[in-house]
Amino acid sequence: MRIKTSRIIKRKEAEIKILNYIFSSYAVFIMAFIPLFITPWRKDIFNDYRIISVVVVSAIVFIITFYYRRQYEIKLLDKLLLLYAALLILSTVFSEEMKLSLFGLPRCREGIFSLLTYLIIFTIFYKNFHFSKKSLNIILFSAVVIALYGILQYFKIDPILNIANNEFRGSVTSTIGQRNFVGTYCTLFTPLVLGLFIHSGKKRYFIVTMLMLGLVLSSTTRSAWIAFIFYFIILIIYCAINIKSNKSLIIRLSLLIATIILIFSFMNYKTKGMLTSRAKTVYVDAKDIDNNDSGSSRIFIWKKAIPVLFKNPLLGSGPDTYNLVLNDEESKRRALYFKAHNEYLQMAITEGYPALAVYLSLVSIILFRLYKNRKKGIHIWILFCCIAGYLIQAFFNISFISTAVIYWAVLGIAARYGEGCNEVT
Repeated sequence: MRIKTSRIIKRKEAEIKILNYIFSSYAVFIMAFIPLFITPWRKDIFNDYRIISVVVVSAIVFIITFYYRRQYEIKLLDKLLLLYAALLILSTVFSEEMKLSLFGLPRCREGIFSLLTYLIIFTIFYKNFHFSKKSLNIILFSAVVIALYGILQYFKIDPILNIANNEFRGSVTSTIGQRNFVGTYCTLFTPLVLGLFIHSGKKRYFIVTMLMLGLVLSSTTRSAWIAFIFYFIILIIYCAINIKSNKSLIIRLSLLIATIILIFSFMNYKTKGMLTSRAKTVYVDAKDIDNNDSGSSRIFIWKKAIPVLFKNPLLGSGPDTYNLVLNDEESKRRALYFKAHNEYLQMAITEGYPALAVYLSLVSIILFRLYKNRKKGIHIWILFCCIAGYLIQAFFNISFISTAVIYWAVLGIAARYGEGCNEVT
């Protein structure tokens, strides 16, 4: 009997080791490999192969983890996720263009296969996450490479796209995509390195932080800058709350503020005031809100999209079909009809109001639980900043495979910690 019990214990321990290894590898795949994976020899340099690899690998990992852990407790977040998946499937079934909703637009590829894969990614991280220093180091190394490449592009040095004669050359894409997506990537990773440095004071985290700050500025993405102001204030609040127990926090925070000012000043000087000019457009665009030619054209896009909101409120027009329902010649002439440049507006139009409501409920519950657990450590604050920052920039931006997979992974980790996971990063 003892021998049999011992075998069962050893078998379970072996299964746990296998699962931990698989998950650690998968975490590196999603957060380190996918953002780096580009195909310069193809016209679609950033997307097609990425989504194929993400869908295939995520499906395999989900099947394996489900096999080893056959019993899962169905909780509130699981129910919301299943409801959201069901609404997405129904939206696809009744889509105005089934093929488009299945596979998504070229260079976007956010059809039902991609959207359901995001939910699988969430589930894998939600149910299986465990912290690994080795995985974190690999992910941070990937962030360093991405940041260095983006900063080089900002200073007109591009060893990849220039050689490939790609249409994106001359702009800051790094290995992520269009500069707005680079900004989204920064929104997901900058709070991480900021929080790690504030918490530990380690030099390597400070170096990565400097590079990520450089990438945030290089992207010239105003939504990412607005998000940065928000989560940096949150981290200042963290320092203020904990300063009595850790006096070094004020030194680290002061060093960060000085570093931000120095990096901004240097990059702005080297590009003859480009950053200050870009920052001023936030005010100009807000002032000229009634002008259809507003700098980023977002106001114009939103105005054109509002009438479409009431066309299919229940199930929407189908995933990634925004270009079909926006039947506006001026929008098409200006090439502004592929996405709504507001994730919530996009979801309401293409997926329907119920799907948007379920998604926002899911995220709100996760954020609320993180807030309730805020005393458990810096990792809770980091996750809160990552998610809240993403939600802020999403008001002005669109979803993209390179960053969406990371966002749903972070959301899954946050869901796990929000339910009381005691593992400390």
